Amino acid sequence: MNKKIETYIICKTCKTPFRIYPYRKNTVKYCSIECMNKGMKGIHFSKETEFKKGMIPHNYKGIHLGTCGRYLISCKGKAKYVYRYLIEKIIKRKLKSSEHIHHKDNNKANDLLDNYMIFNKGGHPKFHHRAYDYMVEKNLIDDYMIWFKNKFGKCWKTIPELLKGGGHYDRQDN
Repeated sequence: MNKKIETYIICKTCKTPFRIYPYRKNTVKYCSIECMNKGMKGIHFSKETEFKKGMIPHNYKGIHLGTCGRYLISCKGKAKYVYRYLIEKIIKRKLKSSEHIHHKDNNKANDLLDNYMIFNKGGHPKFHHRAYDYMVEKNLIDDYMIWFKNKFGKCWKTIPELLKGGGHYDRQDN
């Protein structure tokens, strides 16, 4: 570096002086990446707010809405769905990762205990598939399709509609 443009700053971690360009004097705090990692790991403004692995952050609110639209709760530093947490408390054991929770009325906001069913991993999709088979067997599929179209819009085409060149989707996201 040129003598005219060098500036010295003391590293916050190792306390040794190091050279920088003057335009960086307000942003640089550490002499190297190693010092930066040591200096930033777990250090906050005070001991009360210092965060270590496995701890719950001091500003954590408890329950938050996840990106999937379901509520999550922190259990020993890990996020868990609230409905899984509640069921574990009721049945007095941890749910296995292969156990799936099904809402009988398909309303994820309905958290009544009578609305929950616990399936093993293979049983849950089989249950949905067999429900469709049941509707076909009982000649309820047309009623279901009318209900679905009224509630969500038509998002399918039939073969005769495709052969005629007609048929359209009510929904634009398919």
